[in-house]
Amino acid sequence: MSLVKTFPLSLLTFSELWSLVPMLILLGTAVGCMLAAAFARQGAYLVSQVLFVGGLLAALVFLFVGPLGQNVTLLNGVFISDHMSRFFAVLILLGTLGAGLMNIGYGEKHHILPEFYSLMTLSAMGGVLLVSTTELVSAFIAIELLSLGTYVLIGLRRHNASSSEASLKYFIMGGVASAVFLYGVSLLYGATGSLSTSAMKSALELSGVTGLPLMSKVGVAMLGAGLLFKLGAVPFQVWVPDVYGGASSPVTGYMITAVKVAAFGLFLRVASDLFHVPSLMSEGSIFYKFLWIVAALSMVLGSLVGLMQTELKRLFAYSTIAHTGYVLMTFVVFGASKSQAVFGSMTTYLVYYLIANLGIFASLTLLSRGDGEAIRLSDLSGLHTRKPWIAFAVSIFLLSLAGIPLTAGFIGKFQLFMGVAKAGGGSLVAVAVMSSMVSLYYYLRPMVYMYMKEDSGVDLNDQNPYLGAFLVLILALVFTLYFGVQPSSFRGPF
Repeated sequence: MSLVKTFPLSLLTFSELWSLVPMLILLGTAVGCMLAAAFARQGAYLVSQVLFVGGLLAALVFLFVGPLGQNVTLLNGVFISDHMSRFFAVLILLGTLGAGLMNIGYGEKHHILPEFYSLMTLSAMGGVLLVSTTELVSAFIAIELLSLGTYVLIGLRRHNASSSEASLKYFIMGGVASAVFLYGVSLLYGATGSLSTSAMKSALELSGVTGLPLMSKVGVAMLGAGLLFKLGAVPFQVWVPDVYGGASSPVTGYMITAVKVAAFGLFLRVASDLFHVPSLMSEGSIFYKFLWIVAALSMVLGSLVGLMQTELKRLFAYSTIAHTGYVLMTFVVFGASKSQAVFGSMTTYLVYYLIANLGIFASLTLLSRGDGEAIRLSDLSGLHTRKPWIAFAVSIFLLSLAGIPLTAGFIGKFQLFMGVAKAGGGSLVAVAVMSSMVSLYYYLRPMVYMYMKEDSGVDLNDQNPYLGAFLVLILALVFTLYFGVQPSSFRGPF
């Protein structure tokens, strides 16, 4: 048998080949960075940084200039390149690029190994695969590729005990969550005879006329638990503060943006099919009630516990738990209304969320303490006298996360709340508004320390102006203000 018959690459159309190019670029970039770290001992960091930035920019270019109007399927529909997958892939790569730029200079100073860039690229490749698959075993493999790189990235500060502890915690708990997810997939396969979400939807609709069988219910529950763990939603959020607090600022910035967006992309792909099953997510069903409670508790707990935080990365960990609850509202109302229009405001919100958080963690990178310890609120005292522009930028990002007018965050939160309310989620929006009012306190606290307290005298990186982090901060600041006054400039995939 000839190789052409065994591997019929000649049957791939131009569109199919083009849709593979970003993946191939990411794979080549990861291998190149790995070889640079192994052999270019003197200039390993510089070579890895050039390859990383060039590779991600090239992948972004191919995502933007490809056949945007076409939906391309590969491997009999296992992977799909459509408007939604390309949108999420762009967000993932932008979050990855931002985190990689933050590490320029920071990594050398804090003795982070140059393998940082190959691991982050492989992890981002897993995220892109995750939002492009419609088959759950492939989704599991993509989750593992995304997660394994992240486990190691968290622990790359080998001389920092909190980083090693965070890496171990995330590895153990992430492994358990992956096992739960995979067991749920196996139960759904046994109940439906398929691993494709669209085929599962058809089978569950047929079997669910008189109510879903127990195997299907347990499978959906375990699948959902695995996904909610990756999102860091209540009650699966216990790992979030410790892991975000223990990782370096660039890695935490990567997790809070690219990893979070990838998890939401998979959740959206699964929900777009399975949530159409009437007996699964109809209003009043057990899964509908559970997701409603998860969204509400995430908003409330993230806001209330965030009030007690004095360490900045832990504060933003609870902030992202609350924001996860805001986004989950759209899935709740979609389950009842079956209208995808609500996802339009959700994708817009994710863009503005990503921009603000990249800006925040670029700021934390620029302010990193000389001793490598976590930045506390008290360390920001009098920052406006020492670093006025960084204090100003941090204030804008905080106001955006709080949803204050003239920032992108206000537009995103307003559109999200209005979309959910119009779709019948008025009670959830009421919880979201109250949670937003509570969270306003801990978003304003850093500003009080920066502008109304005496100089703390803590060494906040006066000698090393990390140029990559500074570039990310400037771009995030510009887009936060621009989208705050020109909201019509952006259009999502829905």
